[in-house]
Amino acid sequence: MTESWMEGARADEPMDEADQEILRSLGAAVVLVDPVPDGLVDRILFAMTLERLDADVAEMMEQVSTEPVSIRGDAAAVAETITFTSSELSVMITLSEVAGGVRIDGWVAPGGAFRIEVHRSAGVDVTETDPDGRFVFTAVPRGQASLLIHCEEPHRRSLRTPTFEL
Repeated sequence: MTESWMEGARADEPMDEADQEILRSLGAAVVLVDPVPDGLVDRILFAMTLERLDADVAEMMEQVSTEPVSIRGDAAAVAETITFTSSELSVMITLSEVAGGVRIDGWVAPGGAFRIEVHRSAGVDVTETDPDGRFVFTAVPRGQASLLIHCEEPHRRSLRTPTFEL
């Protein structure tokens, strides 16, 4: 069965304006019927970036939220603690809301010299631990994030946490 609009059409011919219009109409229909979810492209790119990193992956062990508490003021503060562990390290972070994002207070055990990176779709923030393994990021924008912990000792591999929400 031959369709009248297909008569004379050849696949090896260059696309013309009619072809372009058909593709635009199909694209508009797809966007209307099944749009790409907000943030999906950023999440995919972020996940692909993390996959390229050569690091051990930590396991999220515990996630604890505390109820809002008023601390010397009318505004309630919320803190959340997350613990990650691997065969060599444990990392505990506390997330607390601040103007401009989230404050991350963390501790790597056992302590030592580590470079800590917060990877987000919008970029990377970097800090160093003190000798006891403590570190702070004062205001990280909200969104999905992952930590990458680089040990200064040459025989230890980097450690990457699963993605979590700030």
